[in-house]
Amino acid sequence: MLRQQENGADANKNALAPSCWRVYRRRMDQQIIVFEIERRARAAKIRMGELCRRAGIAQSTVSRWKNGTPASLGKIAKLTAQLDLIEQGPEA
Repeated sequence: MLRQQENGADANKNALAPSCWRVYRRRMDQQIIVFEIERRARAAKIRMGELCRRAGIAQSTVSRWKNGTPASLGKIAKLTAQLDLIEQGPEA
């Protein structure tokens, strides 16, 4: 009987693990996206502050994303759209 209770407790621990992993995974994915945006901005020789200004997003918002606050897909889309325009350069 004790053995079954121990197995039940282990099963409950394992049931929580995937949920925790999803939260961790989501946060890591978000940080990867933010770091990729920063990498592209550096390659385009534009400061993050200027990129945020052009996209209409506060630079502190990006800082909060890096620290784990959930990111808005709409704001990420604005940043990447601005980066795309900058990387295309002036049209001749």
